[in-house]
Amino acid sequence: MCVVFVDLEKAYDKVCREELCEALRRYGVSSGLLKVIKSMYQAREACVMVDGEVSEWFEVKQGVRQGCPLSPWLFNIFLDMVVREARTNFSWTGNRNEHFEEGCRSD
Repeated sequence: MCVVFVDLEKAYDKVCREELCEALRRYGVSSGLLKVIKSMYQAREACVMVDGEVSEWFEVKQGVRQGCPLSPWLFNIFLDMVVREARTNFSWTGNRNEHFEEGCRSD
């Protein structure tokens, strides 16, 4: 048995858009829909407010959009691809209990 813990905090912000597009292609998303999705993420900019001060605008190069109804679907497609690749490429070496114990930390 294998137990894996994945910390999904801030996971939407970490999605690689190139890999997301590849996952969408693999899952058979039409080129027209893929073009629309890509256009939603081209030339995205943001700024933040800290203590009432607004930062300079900066380019957002990765992640899916917070609050967008399409984002959960895009994230699930991306995560499914990651899990499938991990299952395909992961191999155990050594004592399985060793790997489990190494992963059990209380940070």
